[in-house]
Amino acid sequence: MERELKVGQTITFFDEFRVPHDALVTAWWGPTCCNLIYVSKDPKKDDTWGNQIERQSSVIHKSAQAFGNFWCWTDEL
Repeated sequence: MERELKVGQTITFFDEFRVPHDALVTAWWGPTCCNLIYVSKDPKKDDTWGNQIERQSSVIHKSAQAFGNFWCWTDEL
């Protein structure tokens, strides 16, 4: 199924520990690679405005990654 690639889309990002995060796409680099942001779950990254935002760049789709630091569509979980 071909999907429309739009900035601002909601996806799921899995960090290096394979912890899932709801994320927003900030740029697409083709159908399998994107830049994204997500709200940190780390309590040490909390400030007076709330949890800090984390940024990741050139994150590839789960179909091309073995363990962590990948993204997938929310219906692929």
